[in-house]
Amino acid sequence: MKRIIKVIIIISTIISMMNITLLNMVAEPDSVEEKLHLLVVFSDESIHRMNEKRLDALENAFESYGLTDGVNQKIQLDLEFLDIGFMSDPLFYETYLSLLVDKWNQHKQYDCIIAYDYEALDFIDAFLMANTVPVIFSGIYDQEKAESYNNIDGVTGFYDRINVLGTVNLAEQMDSTSGDIYVITDHSDMSAYYLKYISEVLEANDRYHIYEINFTELTMSDYLNKLELINPNDTVLLVSARIDYDLVSYDYYNSLEIIAKHSKAPIYSFWDIGIGNGVTGGEVSDIQMDASKIVELLDKATQDTTAFNKQKVSESTWYNTIIDYNYIEKHGININKLPDNLELVNKPKYYNEKSTIIVVVILVAVVTMLFISIVGLFYKIISERRKAILAVKTKSEFLAKMSHEIRTPTNAIIGYTQLLKQFNYGPEDIRRKVDMIEASSNALLNKINDILDYSM
Repeated sequence: MKRIIKVIIIISTIISMMNITLLNMVAEPDSVEEKLHLLVVFSDESIHRMNEKRLDALENAFESYGLTDGVNQKIQLDLEFLDIGFMSDPLFYETYLSLLVDKWNQHKQYDCIIAYDYEALDFIDAFLMANTVPVIFSGIYDQEKAESYNNIDGVTGFYDRINVLGTVNLAEQMDSTSGDIYVITDHSDMSAYYLKYISEVLEANDRYHIYEINFTELTMSDYLNKLELINPNDTVLLVSARIDYDLVSYDYYNSLEIIAKHSKAPIYSFWDIGIGNGVTGGEVSDIQMDASKIVELLDKATQDTTAFNKQKVSESTWYNTIIDYNYIEKHGININKLPDNLELVNKPKYYNEKSTIIVVVILVAVVTMLFISIVGLFYKIISERRKAILAVKTKSEFLAKMSHEIRTPTNAIIGYTQLLKQFNYGPEDIRRKVDMIEASSNALLNKINDILDYSM
């Protein structure tokens, strides 16, 4: 049965090769010759979420470098999704690669090949036997394998350096505090490599205890039991769980669903897939930055071959902190204690509005306080004005009373002196004294009038 399936796959590949050749012969326009012709090779199927994100990131990077603006396309992309991770028969694997190489050799010379993940390099190795094409790779876990291409002109790229400490520290900030770390793996070479690397990074700290749960080595019953024994404050690091005990291949999300259903502890990853669909979060590889670095190398490969050939393979050390908002909300975690550059998935539509609402509330509070202060100041001014008016009124009443109390007797004195002067009486000296009394009274009255008038 397995051999029949293998034959069917090979026949399908040959038909696909023929169809693509015919399509290129019939439909490929002459203007393609003026474009940058690239072949992008992925190790997984086209529907894999990681590949979707990588393609989106490449398109964004192409646009940033002016290779496409949505109207004028300066590149032509050919895509190949190998999906060969499940092939365990070496002969079949080699046959499949050979057919793929024959298919793409029928195309014109590529300006560059971009390869993602480990298996894609096997295709590149086979392709380069008959071609001399610049190659840029990314997502390679094996540092030694990646750096071996430093000895080959025209091949360079990045090997994937996962951020173990960053992810574990993030887990601790999210209340995974026991120090027990469970690494979920399978029988793949990638799992073995990363388990060793994780252990090397964490073994220097005595508070961490590393435990492996190997999906391939355990029956499903034993696997589920181990998952259920994990405590809620432990940390689960998902590396790979694609092949089970019976060598049945699982889709990533189906495998993740099993883990999330049976593990009480949060699940963390080093890659930007599954977060929000079972994975709590992680310090993950920055896919957009990776694409930008690839396009930088592509520019060298097409503009300066000498500089490109001298380009050494390097590690990717660019990361994003991504967390599932639902987990934060469910466990009441204070988001302020998490990294500032945090990216949230599954955040509600109103989440971005929350910040706006908070700002509006603060502004309203400030305006209200300002209004209260202005009203208070206005009230104080009115109060002071009332006091001033009252003081003026009191002063006026006082002056009016003083005017009456002082002027009346003075006028009386003046009046009586004038009456005395109308009669011819007494000696001359008495009349002179009456004149002095009148003059003095008039002078006093004038002074009083001046004082009262000035005070008004």
